Parts: sequence; structure tokens; C-alpha cells
Amino acid sequence: MDHVYGHVTSGWENIRSVFKQNLDDGLDIGASLCIYYRGNCVVDLTSGWKDPETKKEPYTSDTLQLVFSTSKGIISAAIALCVERQLLDYNAPVARYWPEFAANGKQNITISELLAHRAGIACVDEDNLTVEDGCNWSRMVSLIAAQKPHWEPGTAHGYHAHTL
Repeated sequence: MDHVYGHVTSGWENIRSVFKQNLDDGLDIGASLCIYYRGNCVVDLTSGWKDPETKKEPYTSDTLQLVFSTSKGIISAAIALCVERQLLDYNAPVARYWPEFAANGKQNITISELLAHRAGIACVDEDNLTVEDGCNWSRMVSLIAAQKPHWEPGTAHGYHAHTL
């Protein structure tokens, strides 16, 4: 990629190099990266294309990007903090902390299996699930708690895109 736009604060230049390399290697088509450290913007970069076929519109800091699973990293960090503080145990069954989760054969699924996408609950078996349903905390918690695993927990991997 010829052009990477934006700024990088002194000491953060390696981030720019990796960002550019991802584009040069074809790992990204268009990208934007903004990093705040201790309340200050230290990296704010964009590069690439909105449409790699036409290469007419550059990817900018205003480009809208469809993003999935951004909360998974935050949830994992929060769980790691809870484990460090001995509030949770990775090897404990989820049902120890959320008893309703034990329904339909999920009583032995561990936090570790859930985080590793090995719990067998990649989705919920609910016809006509709406966006409103997906945004309704109580509804989704009930559906996940009631969900039967799609495979024997711990035996296979399947990305839990719409659950946990």
C-alpha cells in the first residue's frame, strides 16, 4: 500500500509499520486504527480502499465498517480480571455462576469451553429472531440458558457468533 494516512506519536512508530505491512501483505483491504493511551490519541491511521475491485474510493477515518464480535475481547479481559481476583475459575462450570445455564445438558460446560467456542451453543434455535430480540438482554439470556448444545460440549469448535 503506497499511502498510510494519519499520525503516530513518537515511540509508537512500530504500530504504523505493522499496519502498513498488513495492507501490503493483503491481510487487510482497507483499515482504520485509532489507539488512545492514557487519554491521548497516540495512533490514528487509515489506508486502503472501500472497494478493492475499483480502487476508486479510499478507506478513510469516516468509512463505515461492519464489525462483529468486538465485545468478545472486552468480555475476555473482564473475565481474566475476575479470574485474577479469584471471583471466577476458568475450569468451573458456567452453571456455578449462572444456575439457569445448566438446562438441556449444559451443566458441565466450563467457562474455558465457552470462551474457546467449544460449548456447542454457537447460536440459539429460535425462529424469526429479530434485531429487537438480539438487543433485549433478558430475552437473550433466557434463550441462551434454555439452548440445547448443537454438539457434545468440549468435543468440537464452532464460532459462537451470536451467543457468547
